[in-house]
This record gives sequence, structure tokens and C-alpha cells, in this order.
Amino acid sequence: MTATPIHDIPAAHAQGRARPVPWLVLVCLAAAAALWPVCLCGFTSWDDYDTVARNPHLNPPTWAGLAGHWRHPSMDIYVPLTYTAWAVVAWVSGALHPDGRLDPHLFHAVNLLAHLGSAAVVFALIDRLLRNRPAAAVGALVFALHPLQVEAVAWVSGLKDVLCGFLSLVAVWQYVAWAEASGHRRARSHFIAAAVALVLAMLAKPSALAVPLAAGVLDWCVIGRPLRRVAAATALLLLLIIPLAVVAKVAQPAADRVEPIRAALRPLVAADALAFYLFKLAWPLRLGIDYGRTPASVVSSGRVYWTWVAPAAVAAAVAYLGRRRPHAREAAVAAAAAVFFAAALLPVLGLVPFDFQAYSTVADHYVYFAVAGFAMVAAAAFVRASRRLGGVTAAVLCAAVLLFWGLLTCVQTWTWRDSRTLFEHALEVNPRSWPAHDSLAALYVETGQPGRAIDHADAAIELRPTAPMSYLTLGNALLGEGKIDAAAAAFRRALALSPHDPKAMTNLAGALAQQGRMDEAANYCRRAISLAPGYAAAHTNLGTILAQQGQWGPAIAEYETAVRLDPADPRARTNLALVLAGTGRFDEAATHFRAALRLDPDNAVARQGLAGAMSRAKK
Repeated sequence: MTATPIHDIPAAHAQGRARPVPWLVLVCLAAAAALWPVCLCGFTSWDDYDTVARNPHLNPPTWAGLAGHWRHPSMDIYVPLTYTAWAVVAWVSGALHPDGRLDPHLFHAVNLLAHLGSAAVVFALIDRLLRNRPAAAVGALVFALHPLQVEAVAWVSGLKDVLCGFLSLVAVWQYVAWAEASGHRRARSHFIAAAVALVLAMLAKPSALAVPLAAGVLDWCVIGRPLRRVAAATALLLLLIIPLAVVAKVAQPAADRVEPIRAALRPLVAADALAFYLFKLAWPLRLGIDYGRTPASVVSSGRVYWTWVAPAAVAAAVAYLGRRRPHAREAAVAAAAAVFFAAALLPVLGLVPFDFQAYSTVADHYVYFAVAGFAMVAAAAFVRASRRLGGVTAAVLCAAVLLFWGLLTCVQTWTWRDSRTLFEHALEVNPRSWPAHDSLAALYVETGQPGRAIDHADAAIELRPTAPMSYLTLGNALLGEGKIDAAAAAFRRALALSPHDPKAMTNLAGALAQQGRMDEAANYCRRAISLAPGYAAAHTNLGTILAQQGQWGPAIAEYETAVRLDPADPRARTNLALVLAGTGRFDEAATHFRAALRLDPDNAVARQGLAGAMSRAKK
């Protein structure tokens, strides 16, 4: 069984064979003009604190910390290449800033540069498929400027999607080059490049598992090689990455976090996700970080039973295009690209549960690589429009759409400038977003506004009463208002919902200590440490409890462990310095007070402690 090969390039396409550099410059300048505000954004509490900003392995970056990310998953996902990229940026940031702080603008700039690289590869891929550089430029601009791409590019933690997308696109591009040159001496180098890029993409994010299928679709439908040979090539690529896919699956135990639905309904959930993405491609307004489109919600609402019509209609159109005559190369590319789009999304459509489905099956950053399929469709449509309407008319229409998308993209980037803006925008898009309420509550706790924090924590709990994190946030807010008994009750509720959560145990221990129940508090800290020996906060709390009991030596040992595990935590360093000063070790105390002040220049306790330690050390 073979697809119809397409060898003839229409004469009209020859006009597009100008040098590629001007077109690439146009694509990169347009993308940079639309997305430059990302370089002014900061870190947000939407994963950025855990992945980068407060990651002890990056504050400061160390070889041992980097090795840990290669040996073990982080945050239930194995993405060591992404952490390597972050470590490199952290080293550069440390070199540029004497205080060693991580500069969020550098991390955002890296995301933007990687996105520009992806757009350049999309240009090269479409140019190879259509042999038309103006069309390739249109496709690359669609990929670069579409507002759906903002989340991955503007989110520091989205580097895993952008880096994986870039490497996946390189793999597809090189695979297509190999398939076209199959039989030539240089063909093998293209296949090796594709294989290497694919393995690296898997190390950036496991969703690259879809790349062999996406590349195979282009091979069979556009290049026209026999299905038998296509299957053999894609199977070989799959064999290379299966071990990494197994590691990724083991690292992400998602089923217990997602509300269960019947297995027979999962294809309908996947079709609903496809319908959602198709709608957002056509009408990219009201974009947010949490659409609340969980499997259980789409099933209970009943919409899952009719949204499948949209992807079914697209599938019918693809089948029609697939039957066009060989001279219509753009029709073959459009049909293949539509299948490419769906294939690229397979790992995140919900056919198999994954952890983010606790919030929503769909998310803008999931579509980053798949938008390349939409870009190919747009490029093919531009070729057809140029023939029917004329090149100038087609170019004007394209420019109008791209300008509109570019303006939407530029506006959307500003929603990522800080945590408060991000989560308030998320609530505008989805007022029932309990993660947004919870995140705003945590932000207000951190900024000393416990009253506002309680309001948002209560709203999160009302929307999702089974989410332990919201009770933890509520407890912290209640502590801020001095309501220790109510805070302890909130922490106990969190622990009841998640009995093995070391954070819930540690927070409860802190509340119990304030109630004077020191032995019970110490036991909870020790339980937390036994479950998560690397959890620095548990060691810090245990150190505080031991210090209050007058056990100075064990307290110092716990604080030192906390500082070693999380060198960027000023609280652990301040407490360690206070205990050291209390035992007469003033020089050591001064060293830790200084370190705490470097991390938190507004730390009044550390400033007063440093002055006292230095004066006593001189005596």
C-alpha cells in the first residue's frame, strides 16, 4: 500500500525560490516584535518557584544538583535536558549579578530565542514540503505569532515545551530530508540527526513520543514512500525512545489525582480536547492557564457527546483532500498536516490519564509543537489562494490575519508579567478556576495580606473541597491572622485528604508548636522527614522545635541540613545564625546572617542579628 508520490513542482512555485535569509529575518523580527514583552516578565508561582526561582539545585547551580536532575524525576516529570538548560542560564545569571540572584529576564529571553529557532525550523520544513519560500514564511509566521503559543513562550517553566518543540521540529525536518534523499549517500546523516534530535526532545519533555508518528504521516502522505518502509523507519525511532517513555510513565503517577471516568468515554474526552484546540486555533481569544475542562466536567456537562462533531468534520475534509490528484501538492500537504496536528497531540488528549487533568485536559502549552501542523495547513492554503486570488491579494489577506494575531499575542504576553496579574486574568477567563484562587491566596499569604488570602482560599475550597493544597493555604493564612487553632484544623484536614504529604505534616507541626504541643509537633516533623528526607522545610521546623526545647546541638544539625538542602532559604539561615549566636559561635553566626541578608535584604532579624554577632565577636 502506498500513497501517491508527488514529484512535480508547479512552475508557479519557482517564484518562491528566492534566498531564504530575508524570509527568516522577516519571521524572526515579526515574532520578536510581538513577543518582546516576555523579556520584562518575572517569575510566577505557577511552577516557576519550584522549577527555577526557588529550586535549591539552581540557587546556586551546582554540578551535584544538575546530576540529581539527570538521576531522578523532578515534580513528577523527567526532563533533565530542560533542567540542564536552566542550570546554564542560572550560571550566566550568577556571573552577571554579584549577589548570585536568578534574573527572570534572562530565562524569559532564552524561551523567546528558542521559539525563534522553532519558527526558523518550521520555515525550513515547509519550504522542503512545498518548495515555496513565501508560503514557508507565511507558515512560520503563523507558528510564531499565533496567540496559543504565548503560554509556552512567556512561562519560564514552559521552556520544557518550547525546547521539546524545537528539537521535535528538528527531528521531523531531518526525517523529511532523509526520506526525500533516501538512497543517496548523504541520507544517513539526516536520519542520524533526526534520531539524535528526537532523543534530546524526549529528555526535554516526554510528549516528544508523538514525533515518529507525526513524521511518518508526512513521509507517507506527501513524500509518497511505501507504507512498509515508513513503518520500518518510524518503528526504529520509537525503539530508540521507548526506554525514556517508560521512565516518563513511572515518574508521573497520574491516575490517583484525576477524577475517574469510564475507559469507554476517554476517546470522547480526546475528541472534545481536539475540538477545543480547533476552536482556539480559529478564534484565539480568552486564553488562560486553567480552562477547568476536566474529564469529569466535560462528561457531566454532556458536551462530550457532541463536540466530537468538529474533529469528525475536519477528518472528513482530510479524507477528501487525500483523494485529490497528484499535481495538487498543497492539498496533500494540508491533509497530511491536519493528521500531523492530531498526532502531535496524542500524548495529551486524555486517552491515557495525566496529572494536569486534575485541572484541565486542555492547556495552551500542550499545543506548541502541534501548531506546526496548523502552520503547514496555512502555508498550503496560501499557495492555493495565490493561484485563485493572485499573489498580492493573498499576501494582503494573510498580512491582515497575521497582524491581528500578532497584536493579540503582544497583549497576551503582558498577562504573564507577575503572579497576581496571571491569576487574576485566569479568573477572568474561568471564574471557577480553583487553582487560580488558591494561587492568589498563597500570594497574599506571602505578601502579608492574610484577610484577602482567606477569601481566596475559601473560594478555592468551595470549588474543589477535596484539594489538600487549598487547606494548606488556608491554614497559612489563618496563622497570619493569629488564629492558631483554626489553622491547625485546616492543616489536619489537608493531612486527612493526603495522609502521606510531608508538607501538610510540616505545616501542622508548626501550628502545634505554636500551641505548645512540642512533642507532637516534633513527631510530625520526623514523619515528614522519613517520607521526604530532602524536604528542607521539615528540617527547619524540627530545628525550631528543638531550639525552643533547649536542644541546641540537634537544632543546629537540623538547620545545617536545611541550609544544605535549600541554600536559598533565608529563614533557615537566619534561624541557624540565631542558634549559633546563642551558643557563642558569633563568627559562624555572622557568616549565616550575611548569607540571609544576601537572599533577603529586607530581613530585619538578620540585620539586627548580624550587628549583634559582629559586636560580640570583637569582644
